[in-house]
Amino acid sequence: MRRNIALTPVVVVLLMSMGLLVLFWSGCKSPSESNPEEKLFRLSGRVLNSRTNQPLANAVVRITNIDPEIIQLTNNKGEFSAEFTVDSTLNLLVIVTKENFTTDSTEVLAIPGRSVDLSTIALKPVSEQPTATGEGASIVLLSQTVESIGVQGSGDNESLTLLFEVRDSTGQPLDIAHSVQVRFSIASGPGGGETIFPTEASTDNAGQVATTVTSGTIAGVVQVLAEATVQGRQVRSQPVAVTIHGGLPDQNHFSVGASQLNFPGLVLLGLLNPVTAYVGDKYSNPVRPGTAVYFATDGGIIEGSALTDELGTATVDLMSAAPAPVHPELGPGFATITASTVDENQNTISVQTLVLFSGSPTISMDPMSFLIPNGGAQNFTYTVSDQNGNPLAKDTQITVTVGGDGIKTQGTLSATLPDTQSRGWTMFSFTVVDQDTASKFRPINIEIKVTGPNGAAILQTTGGAE
Repeated sequence: MRRNIALTPVVVVLLMSMGLLVLFWSGCKSPSESNPEEKLFRLSGRVLNSRTNQPLANAVVRITNIDPEIIQLTNNKGEFSAEFTVDSTLNLLVIVTKENFTTDSTEVLAIPGRSVDLSTIALKPVSEQPTATGEGASIVLLSQTVESIGVQGSGDNESLTLLFEVRDSTGQPLDIAHSVQVRFSIASGPGGGETIFPTEASTDNAGQVATTVTSGTIAGVVQVLAEATVQGRQVRSQPVAVTIHGGLPDQNHFSVGASQLNFPGLVLLGLLNPVTAYVGDKYSNPVRPGTAVYFATDGGIIEGSALTDELGTATVDLMSAAPAPVHPELGPGFATITASTVDENQNTISVQTLVLFSGSPTISMDPMSFLIPNGGAQNFTYTVSDQNGNPLAKDTQITVTVGGDGIKTQGTLSATLPDTQSRGWTMFSFTVVDQDTASKFRPINIEIKVTGPNGAAILQTTGGAE
């Protein structure tokens, strides 16, 4: 992995209270000079004094788990930002320090082409003279090591640590003289075997106490409660929601489908038809967000890839364009869309779906010439399809009009097509019955009209009854 750092004058920051010498290099090259934009990862945040909520300037921010590490100082607004390239997803550890303040750290998932804002990182002053506190009155969540975890065997973080702080009625963290025993419990969860440990611990000299949540085999949301008994009163935190994401893709829980089974892709270029892959893990949960799915087509043009969302779906656009598809069995007009990804064994898994590119409307009728005998009837069959014999797109309107004296009609005289690939929706019929018992010739006019997304067409013929 490479990082866009150029060596320029070195700024030496001597942290006297910590006895640390930190070297800070500034001056980054433009990412476009040596790395494509899609590999660029951006990280930013702001460091504040937890007591005053004022920005902390010159706090040291270390971004580790990359080689070499990145070290920055916050500006006068307490802000920092970094840009560097990553070739693949990895976990970063961000450590923030400043003299006379406690150290804080957090994990960050770095994904190529993404940006992450850590928002506020609050450091607690440690140089102030300790003051006696009152009894515990509230429990608040200070931090958690990662935003979410994955189910067991997902390849993602399977546990996270929650750090709570117990405060007195004035909002001050409890001192060691007023330490309390805090109990942790899972108030609700998906029921996949998720656990919490420890279930009970005492606050330290900063009023803080921590517990770790570990995922099970089912994705969902876990609610964690922290509570303590103080002089016979129950002090309880707000429920803390921990999200458990799904694991890696599984062939049996992988499918793909198009928004339109049939769209007029042979009529107009540039029409868009969304195609969505639905990706689950072996436990039937949506895979973890950010799972890559790749797409290909043998007709038209399709976006190459997309990342799954919280529901395990990834959507791209199929665009009508050359080449016109020809299926080896179904014939012209049918395109095969393939979606693929990688399972937990690093094997490529794939699924396919068919999309019909339909063309211009055509109409035929049998018989085209006719003479209905006195008091008799004539059956007509007619076909409405595209030039390949395939059905037209959804919302195509078909109307049959029969004009003449002393007749009645029955059968399919109007129809609206659904979104279908079945040729059963290309064949229709109707009957004309002569109700006039007088033996005389009367002309009969028949018109079949088609309008819709594929265009318009009309068929007209004239016959008679006697």
